[in-house]
Amino acid sequence: ALEELRESDGSATHRAGALWNLGLAQEYSGRFDEAEATLRRAQKLSPGSNDYDRELDHIEQLRSERSTLIEQGH
Repeated sequence: ALEELRESDGSATHRAGALWNLGLAQEYSGRFDEAEATLRRAQKLSPGSNDYDRELDHIEQLRSERSTLIEQGH
């Protein structure tokens, strides 16, 4: 995802796609704050897409689940 961002042709659509991929990689690595910030940057480049809102909601859900597990001692 980082390489894709570096090689981006500069168009908003391409940059948004590269940021989307980076955000997903961060999310699935458990780096939720970074993922949220990256996806919000992508969202600004591609307004009107519901995909970003759904994925941001998913990040919140994962954060909540992680907090619950930590509280339970897992």
